[in-house]
Amino acid sequence: MVNVEAAYLGKPIITFNSGGVAEIMQEGMGKVVESWNVEDLVNSMIDLMEGRIEINKDKMRQRALDFDAPKMYQEWEMLMDTLN
Repeated sequence: MVNVEAAYLGKPIITFNSGGVAEIMQEGMGKVVESWNVEDLVNSMIDLMEGRIEINKDKMRQRALDFDAPKMYQEWEMLMDTLN
């Protein structure tokens, strides 16, 4: 949820690949660091601060809305209906 909230607020996301964040992330939102190496995470933060990672706040907000609770509940219901 932290990454969805950050996206809604237009805050860049630099993170290790944990907790499903790779499913949320799209181009223009930040970067998922696959290596689990802290130095790589720090270098990605520096890349962001120096403008080498582009951020699109409008795209981030739209993506966050894809995970809105009522929408996710509806998708869950549809999934459960397919199992009956």
